[in-house]
Amino acid sequence: MEKKAREYMEALTNGYIILILGVLPLYMKDGFNMIGDAKYLFFIRSALLLFCLSAAGAAVLLAVTQKKKNSIVGISGKSEAMKRSETQRSRQWSGTDSFVLLYGISTMLSYCFSEFRQEALWGYADWHMGLMTQLLLVWSYFFISRFYKMEKFAWKVAGAVAFLVFLLGVLNRYSCDVIGTYREIDYWDWNRRHLLSTIGNINWYCGYVCLMCPLLLYLFWSRSGGPRMLGGVGSFISFATIFTQGSSSGFVGLGASMAVLLWASLKDQEKLKRFFQLFFMMSLMPPLLAWTSERFLPYELKMPKYDLACQLLFWKIWYVLIILAGLAVLFLHVWKKKGGRDFLKSGVWRRVYTITVTVILLAGALFILLCQLSEGFWKLAGGLPELRIQGEWGSGRGALWKVSVQCFLQGGWKQRLLGAGPDCFAGIIYKMFDMDQEVFMAGQWQGAIFANAHNEWLNMLITGGILGAAAYAGIFICSFIKCRKRAEKQPVLIAGMMMIAGYAANNFFGFQQAAVTPVMFVILGMLSAIVRLSPPQCSAKGDISACPAPIQSSYTN
Repeated sequence: MEKKAREYMEALTNGYIILILGVLPLYMKDGFNMIGDAKYLFFIRSALLLFCLSAAGAAVLLAVTQKKKNSIVGISGKSEAMKRSETQRSRQWSGTDSFVLLYGISTMLSYCFSEFRQEALWGYADWHMGLMTQLLLVWSYFFISRFYKMEKFAWKVAGAVAFLVFLLGVLNRYSCDVIGTYREIDYWDWNRRHLLSTIGNINWYCGYVCLMCPLLLYLFWSRSGGPRMLGGVGSFISFATIFTQGSSSGFVGLGASMAVLLWASLKDQEKLKRFFQLFFMMSLMPPLLAWTSERFLPYELKMPKYDLACQLLFWKIWYVLIILAGLAVLFLHVWKKKGGRDFLKSGVWRRVYTITVTVILLAGALFILLCQLSEGFWKLAGGLPELRIQGEWGSGRGALWKVSVQCFLQGGWKQRLLGAGPDCFAGIIYKMFDMDQEVFMAGQWQGAIFANAHNEWLNMLITGGILGAAAYAGIFICSFIKCRKRAEKQPVLIAGMMMIAGYAANNFFGFQQAAVTPVMFVILGMLSAIVRLSPPQCSAKGDISACPAPIQSSYTN
């Protein structure tokens, strides 16, 4: 009975994963018209269906497990089997689980104390990230993390769908409307430039790309033969869509993912060579896109050189990077062929890289902070507008972030601790400030209604307070650390680290929404399950006696 109940729950898990990773990114009810609502309704119905169908299975499984537990009686103490069982159960709860649970609790508390109850329950119009959505995200994480059994098929579906979405995005930029989403949209229409593929808004699309692109890069980096060739094609399309989609935050997300992949590569010369092959491919992409844009696209579709994301295509630095990456690949190939010493095996270079990146990030953060606090320091640093967050910085994000910080600092202790309520950014901002004066957006943003801070972490601080923001950040930090600890045993967790880093970095300029956030929570649940079912790292001394036997996995190359 217990076996059947578990098989039932595992089948539900796989079905839900396929719906969210395989169907949700492609789902469109009426093209781009109300696409956010369409994806939200698809997610909410899928999650509610999972909840209802799993309730009965969970009840049966709990009853059977409790009955079996009560039937085991020992006179002279606990058996070794029982001890092992207890040890396994103690390992079931992880730090990531604690943060997800804390996030769910903090979200409920935020709702209970919110003065915008209706909005906090269902979410702001067109965004739908209220209490109901957040609780279903939490539920989906816990369900998947307990009943996902490391099936390779789910990752294949996710990668295949991501490739299709990316390909449509690239074709859209070259005026190839394969599925007819632009049929009634003029070339000069705002929607033509800012809606892509089957995701819609380029900020949403960029979030999806930064989350799923690492999966295709990992396939090229880790596999051989046919799968590696497929990964190469997928990586090529991934780079193409990042450089053409139009949102500058995509480069931040890509940079974070590539930084993680470089860390993983500094333990194996062959993997390092593959990293530089990817870097060569990435560096080749901007000149190639610029060339095709200038020669083959009609004037109205040429890459606009006034846009930062498109300006990058025309930078001459790419030619230098192409040469350097090519030389690195050649050196590593010749070095290995001639039997050169494996200079990465000791792990020293990985440690040096980790320390260097940490120092650079901390120094960079301090430098940016000083530029904000001291006008003299900013002018000393060159007075570049990119170094100081002001009104029009980041497509108007500067003014929005400024008023968001003011909102947090001027709120009462309850608001600072618990926030204004899930998805209640607009409610509290428009209540506290005169937006015409505090957040004036020139050009296309003037008169717009701002439903979030366009920074997921800052937005969480406003809507969920210190408690919610800390819990939410803890989910990603803890999951990343857990993946790193198990990456040697389960290399697919390197892809997980890249996905977490890419999503987190991109969403420093992005936000939660129904098209991508459910995908992220499914990924987090899958990674948690892989970590849970994987054996812990053994000691460097080679003592493996304490390491449990590995669970059979389909990820082994």
